[in-house]
Amino acid sequence: MKTKKRTLSKRIKHPVREMLLDRSGRNDLARLEKVIPRLKDSEASMEVCAALLRPAYRHYIDNVSNNFMAASLESSAFLYSMARTMQPKNIVDLGSGFSSLVLRKYAAEASNNPLVWSVDDHGGWLEKTAEFLQHMDSPSDNLLEWPDTTLIDDMKFDLIFHDMGNMNTRADALPWVTDHLSENGYVILDDMHKSDYRKKAMRHMQQEGIECYSLRALTHDYLGRFAVMAGPPKR
Repeated sequence: MKTKKRTLSKRIKHPVREMLLDRSGRNDLARLEKVIPRLKDSEASMEVCAALLRPAYRHYIDNVSNNFMAASLESSAFLYSMARTMQPKNIVDLGSGFSSLVLRKYAAEASNNPLVWSVDDHGGWLEKTAEFLQHMDSPSDNLLEWPDTTLIDDMKFDLIFHDMGNMNTRADALPWVTDHLSENGYVILDDMHKSDYRKKAMRHMQQEGIECYSLRALTHDYLGRFAVMAGPPKR
């Protein structure tokens, strides 16, 4: 007898699953704030960052992508807030798009002259990203097409935002991500509501000895999406 597949909305709204994920998110946020006390004001900072990003985000989902494909405003606001708090020097987003603008917006206002790269596995999408960045009067250089990362393969990054391609591509790129984290670097793994990918990502981080922190308490959006932060690497 064939079993009836549950819809996405039913899967993400399963009450027990949601309760456990919420509890894990609250506990992990408390753990993260002990490790990085400067993040204790993240919620208030994110509200400010979301307000600053909202006009550009609306333009992006109306004219470039859509709210299902784009990184959520919640994850984008955390990314912006964390960058402003932690002041990373070398940064890369895997999966170009709105995050590319967020990180360049941070770089434009930072005093330590950070360097931002954006990588995507789709050349056509890189072109769209470049057009969007230009429309927003933001630098559109340092765009690379995966897997040709020769220009940055010798670099270590203080902040990586990983949101690239389909979930198989994203999982396959995890070794590159952890190999390119700086001594004090962190990676933000988006779309961790996808349980198969979450298991692969968490298992990889565990094998590498890298601590993970659910950001669900801060980044959970109406589609059920949330992010996880991992780092720094133990070498």
